[in-house]
Amino acid sequence: MRKWFLALLFILGFIFIITRFGEIEQVLAVIQAADWRFFTMALALQAVWFGLVTRAYQRFYQAMQVREKLSRLFLVVTAANFITILTPSGGMTGLAVFLSDARRRGHSIGHVMVACVLYLISDYTAIFLIGLSGFCYLHQLNRLNWVEITAASIIGLVLLGLCSLLYLGVRSTERFGCVLARLARIINRIARPILRKPLVSEAWAHHVAEETAEGITRLARQPGLFAAPVAFTLGNKLVLMAILWVMFLAFKVPFTPWALVTGFGTTYLFAIVTPSPSTVGVLESLMTLSLVAVNVRLEAAAVITLGYRAVTFWLPFFLGGWTLRQLSLPVGGPPAEPLFIPTISDPAANPPEEPRSDQPGR
Repeated sequence: MRKWFLALLFILGFIFIITRFGEIEQVLAVIQAADWRFFTMALALQAVWFGLVTRAYQRFYQAMQVREKLSRLFLVVTAANFITILTPSGGMTGLAVFLSDARRRGHSIGHVMVACVLYLISDYTAIFLIGLSGFCYLHQLNRLNWVEITAASIIGLVLLGLCSLLYLGVRSTERFGCVLARLARIINRIARPILRKPLVSEAWAHHVAEETAEGITRLARQPGLFAAPVAFTLGNKLVLMAILWVMFLAFKVPFTPWALVTGFGTTYLFAIVTPSPSTVGVLESLMTLSLVAVNVRLEAAAVITLGYRAVTFWLPFFLGGWTLRQLSLPVGGPPAEPLFIPTISDPAANPPEEPRSDQPGR
């Protein structure tokens, strides 16, 4: 089953590339027109971004008492990004990769789930703060309207919902288990057309709720453990802004620091509230419009966006396809399990068989 699942993902990846071949041609043309020295600098910054994201996840893991190698987490992070691009579902499929790898490695799935939620909260918070700082510049230009305010409000509500979920895990394990069971039903609805069977059982969701509540309790008792991973998360956003800055330099487009911050912040604010932000064309359109809103010429904004996406989207996409294959290989010890979360059957629904006797007449 694992081979069929991986083959399906790579077929989807091939179809994805074929359907987007026109954009790839545009990206290559933009790269050829750019100053290669700045493009090399952007690639180096992207490597730093990979390191910061992976390190942030590792520190969140460590804070939840989960020990994992940085090299292994790099494979998981890039593979999750690859699958999220192919099957946009609000990050659910990416989360499944983290949980599946945790099960294969013998980690507490509940603790890993808390670590992933904490990373998501810190990531959204960083974007929220950068977006708010950009709103100040838009206000000076008299271009701040209800659209930007609505996007920021939605992200604020999402952050409130995630924090409420963590709080629920501390207050009531039973209710938290019900929420996870509902989440399992959503994941199964997404995965059923591909796998033809449930991906996560509701019994597993209730089981892992206890581990998750334990991890959240640890968070409440020692909040200082999360200062370093939050700093890494904020750092990776600064690196992405640096890549955008390098693209301005590569194409010799004049800009101001506030224009850079505003264009980046508003782009990712709208990307979060978009149903499928990983879909090709969505973030490109958002970034182009955001840069135009801060007085960058339309042609220059489009070229800068294509260069930026060549480094921050297509490079991680192809790398993620390779790391997904590496992630499916055995890691030592028992044979590798499928790259999805096996269902956990309910013992009550499958009672043990009665022992049979070989004596005749009985």
